[in-house]
Amino acid sequence: MNLLDPRPYDKDFFSVLRGYHAVLIPSISEEQPRLIYDAFSQGIPVIGSNTDGIRQIVNHGKTGMLTPTGDPCALSQAMKWAANNLEKLKDFGLEAIKIARQHTHAHMHDQRWGLLSEMLDLKRTM
Repeated sequence: MNLLDPRPYDKDFFSVLRGYHAVLIPSISEEQPRLIYDAFSQGIPVIGSNTDGIRQIVNHGKTGMLTPTGDPCALSQAMKWAANNLEKLKDFGLEAIKIARQHTHAHMHDQRWGLLSEMLDLKRTM
C-alpha cells in the first residue's frame, strides 16, 4: 500500500492509477468521490466504505469491495484479501471499465437533460 501526495489531474495521474491493483477509498461521508470513476476508467477496482455515494457505483464482489464505514478491521481484512487475490481484482477491473463507459460526461449530461425535460413537460401539464 502506498499513500501518495496530491497530484495534478492530468495524463500522469492516470498513468499512476494504472500502476496499482486497486484504489482504497475509506470514506466516512456520503459523498461520491470522482476518484471512483477515474479508477474505473483505467480498469482499477475500488475498495471502499459502504456509504451511499460509493455504494451507488461500486458493486461489492463485482467491481470492487465495500466495507462497513468506520470499521478499520473490516478494511484491513479487505486489503489482505485483495493482496491475495490479484487475479480476482483484475476481473473486478474489467467489470469496472463497463461501469465507466456507462458514466461518461456525455452520458451523464444526456441523463440530466432527460430529467430536466421530463420535469419541464410535467410543469406544462399541471
